[in-house]
Amino acid sequence: MNLYRLLIFSALAVLTLWLITDFFPSTLDTLGLSTWLILAALACLVIAIFITPSGDGQPPERGRHGKLIYTAIGLGYPLLLMVLLTLLGGESTTGYSLASPPTWITVAIFLWFSYSDDKKAYKKKMQESKE
Repeated sequence: MNLYRLLIFSALAVLTLWLITDFFPSTLDTLGLSTWLILAALACLVIAIFITPSGDGQPPERGRHGKLIYTAIGLGYPLLLMVLLTLLGGESTTGYSLASPPTWITVAIFLWFSYSDDKKAYKKKMQESKE
């Protein structure tokens, strides 16, 4: 496993812990951790992901909507986690929930940008193949 994937999985683990703490605030007290420590770790991991090369070689060939699918899966994980935590009886202390309009606006924006990028990349690929 390369460093990039390790950083991605670490960021997902910290995001999971942060959401659990948001829905069940006494979790961090039990573990003896600070909320700021979790947020700082998440910020450091996100920065490290952006400055770390994503792979060892050429990226694999992706389909027409490869980035859109990757983004949908990446956004789906926190949404499913919010559903699970809500079903377990938790309530967000910061306002992150499925009933929150900013959550759905953020999801729509990320999906739209991914779709637009995929559409541009596919057009460019088709023009290159014609030449």
